[in-house]
Amino acid sequence: MGVEGTITLSITIGDRLWGLFALHQECPRVVSPHVRSLCLPFLEYLNAKLAFLEQREIGMRLEKVNKLQAGVREKHGSGASIG
Repeated sequence: MGVEGTITLSITIGDRLWGLFALHQECPRVVSPHVRSLCLPFLEYLNAKLAFLEQREIGMRLEKVNKLQAGVREKHGSGASIG
């Protein structure tokens, strides 16, 4: 592949590593602090967006579970204990 230079950017949600961007090039190069700092707003936006999408999916799954439980209670009587 001939990779001589790499920069990796961590994608995190909270304290959990979600993924990585790995950028490669054919010649060695030190990435300046200025260029690295330009990546931060993008990573912050991406991390926030992923956290939002993950929370939304959790909410949708909980709503589905609650509807299923309500259907079971309705079918088997309101006194049925689920859980």
